[in-house]
Amino acid sequence: QLLKGISIPDILQERIYVSQLYTPVLPCYTEIGYGVGNFLGNAGIFFSLNKGKFNSVGFKIAFDLR
Repeated sequence: QLLKGISIPDILQERIYVSQLYTPVLPCYTEIGYGVGNFLGNAGIFFSLNKGKFNSVGFKIAFDLR
């Protein structure tokens, strides 16, 4: 009965992120990420590419304060 009133989309959502940035100093910077979340918060992992080559990996965790 704890989940009464909570629908399946509230339990888990998946997201795919793609981001492209161009600046004169960093001409081709790309981030690709994958995240999962629910009504409490979300978490994701991101990979960065500089001129098409792997640059770094990062993590993001966020909590929903509603």
